[in-house]
Amino acid sequence: MRLVDTAGLRRRPKVEEKLEKLSVADTLSTIRFAEVCIMVVDATQLLEKQDLTIAREVAEEGRALVLAVNKWDLVEDKNTKLKDLAETLETGLPQLAGIKAVTLSAKNGPRHRQVDAGGVCRL
Repeated sequence: MRLVDTAGLRRRPKVEEKLEKLSVADTLSTIRFAEVCIMVVDATQLLEKQDLTIAREVAEEGRALVLAVNKWDLVEDKNTKLKDLAETLETGLPQLAGIKAVTLSAKNGPRHRQVDAGGVCRL
């Protein structure tokens, strides 16, 4: 198994510097060659337009996608947040129906996860 930590992707009009353009190209290439992609999103800013664009790219390449929802410790109403996430995915990415999300806190560790017995949040 090989893990690749790619740079975050910004919208194309915002990509200006040559190094960032190379980074974006490398990230897209990594998606094409991956078997599974783990997309880390901020729980306080769930699935912005750019996140949906990246997830769509992963789906179009036929890759498995796991959604890692970081900063879960900062979410007060966890059930509502999970419902909002499921609705956003359903409307924004219907081709990813049944995607699994893992909630976590990089700062405070795994005890801040809210999961079922299978280890993932079912959306």
